[in-house]
Amino acid sequence: MNMHKKIIALGVSAASVAALAVSTVAPASAAAPSALVSGICSNLTSTITSVETLVSGGDQAVADAAADLATKQTAVPAAVDGLASAIVGYVKAVDSGNGVNTAVAVLNAANAVFADKIVAENDAMTAWFEAQRSHYMNGLNAGYLADVKSGLCTV
Repeated sequence: MNMHKKIIALGVSAASVAALAVSTVAPASAAAPSALVSGICSNLTSTITSVETLVSGGDQAVADAAADLATKQTAVPAAVDGLASAIVGYVKAVDSGNGVNTAVAVLNAANAVFADKIVAENDAMTAWFEAQRSHYMNGLNAGYLADVKSGLCTV
């Protein structure tokens, strides 16, 4: 046997063994579910209900977080405009040599407003993402549990 045939034969043998190793084995008796299956199935219903409650609550949490983010985002352009205006006023005051102290106070106030609005928007954006992530993961969990229940608790 040449080397190529040996490699092919070994490959086919390994594939055959792998197919046998992962093939399903029929149960010895399908008369009644085992105590393990019964125990799991009796707990799945309440677990699924709990997760579905999280999913339905997640709908509202995502909507609330989105509304909060929209509110925070509407405040940012005015803060950007205010900061830009304060910077322009400061540069003009320095350039003319008049009213620098007032311009500095206006700039500091505008910068504080800008920072507050950006931090608030960022926090709202993070909360919105976290609400979406949590809602998504709870949905995956609910689907997983429902699939296990439908596959395991058929008797």
